[in-house]
Amino acid sequence: RIVAVIDWEMATIGDPLCDLGLLLVYWADNEEDAAARTLHGRAITVEDGFLHRDEMLARYAASTSRDLSALAWYVALGAYKLAIIAEGIHARFLMGMTVGDGFDDIGRMVPPIVDGALDTLQHLAAT
Repeated sequence: RIVAVIDWEMATIGDPLCDLGLLLVYWADNEEDAAARTLHGRAITVEDGFLHRDEMLARYAASTSRDLSALAWYVALGAYKLAIIAEGIHARFLMGMTVGDGFDDIGRMVPPIVDGALDTLQHLAAT
């Protein structure tokens, strides 16, 4: 029985809300949301059977009893993390150090991800 799948390059030890924030960066409720928040413009979470973000968060909060009041900060942090990873991939592409298709387009996604993180933080600061 599989109980977990871990990406050893991305696994971390620390505040679980960092992982939840990054998960929410990838979690889209519709195609428009997916196009805006993901590197490849698609998200499996728009398919039938996936919970909406608010439903997933409600279950997470109920099962962990964690305080999610600062979650927007963690989502912004996750977006910045994704932007840094994407920029690293883009830099390797520019140096000819990537193998496969699709890397030529990854650089264009960095500014919208950074802008989204900044918008999240500005909204948080205004509340």
